[in-house]
Amino acid sequence: MKPLRNKTDKYTFGENGGESMYHPDGYKVPDDEPILIFRAKDLGTLAAITSYLDMLIEQEPSSTIKTHIISMLNVTEAIVSYQKTRSVKSVTCSQKAHRATIKGLYSDCNEAVENAIKHLSSVYGFDFEYEA
Repeated sequence: MKPLRNKTDKYTFGENGGESMYHPDGYKVPDDEPILIFRAKDLGTLAAITSYLDMLIEQEPSSTIKTHIISMLNVTEAIVSYQKTRSVKSVTCSQKAHRATIKGLYSDCNEAVENAIKHLSSVYGFDFEYEA
């Protein structure tokens, strides 16, 4: 088993484990900061995305919020595309067991995406093309 960076981490970082995580802008995430990873294969990721997008559009507009919304829309597009072509699961069973729940998750996620795209356009004058 590879060492964890932080005892609260579920996943390890780096090929040998226990390595630090960095933001693409170059700054290091503190090793003692807990990090939560949502994987595309998990249906619950859609609920997390929905809540996060809703929270972002309620924030005071800023360049940081704008870039967070754009990055979340990009990752949402990738996750939804992935889920359409793979067998995704809830915690213990396949999506076939929860058709109504899945329909609701996708509906809520699509609504959050639409709201975020409208927000980007109306508040930031930024048009985002979403294709998932």
